[in-house]
Amino acid sequence: IKFDRQITKARAEYRDPQSSKALQRLNENLTEASTIMRANIDEIFKRGESLESVGRKANDLRDESKKFKSMTSKLSFATMIQKYGVPVVIVLVILLIVGFKFWKS
Repeated sequence: IKFDRQITKARAEYRDPQSSKALQRLNENLTEASTIMRANIDEIFKRGESLESVGRKANDLRDESKKFKSMTSKLSFATMIQKYGVPVVIVLVILLIVGFKFWKS
């Protein structure tokens, strides 16, 4: 009820075209709203730039993770060769020697 009285009073002030107080208040409200909207638009632009930066970083991270995956598979293969390479070569040489002996006889 108290709020309705305040609204009614404010409406009466703004309706009176001769009231300089109403015009001044209206201009102040419009200036305040304009300032707030400009600040909001600036924040939106900053967020847009921030989102673009995050997008670029995400793309860079994806590219680097692909490189990392490739590098790890190469390293895994190299480690496997180091671990099993010598025994496999020795077994192959023995099999070749045994194979040649049985083949010649």
